[in-house]
Amino acid sequence: MPAGEKSDFLQVYRVVGERIRNERKRQNITQDELATEIGLTRTSITNVEKGRQKILLHTLVQIAAYLGTSPERLLSTDDANAEIQLPDNLSAPVRNWIMHSISSTNANSLKK
Repeated sequence: MPAGEKSDFLQVYRVVGERIRNERKRQNITQDELATEIGLTRTSITNVEKGRQKILLHTLVQIAAYLGTSPERLLSTDDANAEIQLPDNLSAPVRNWIMHSISSTNANSLKK
């Protein structure tokens, strides 16, 4: 895989991390509180929010639940034309779940 492709799919982690940070701050939840609740360190939360640490699916589900939102909302793209690059090593079911979540959330936001 060329170096450029690797950095492209890492944007998913940056976008998800930014959404986690925005939602956490909106609710006045500290990184320490979130970390304690889901069993990570504050440093891990910092790295997740900055897109430097890849987030496991079960951790994304835990974070979303604690923040009172859905993993789909944290994964959705606001720009319907944005191309999401996913890692090649994702299994087909995980890749399909992510893409379905993104498209379902976008369709729901268009209805509102």
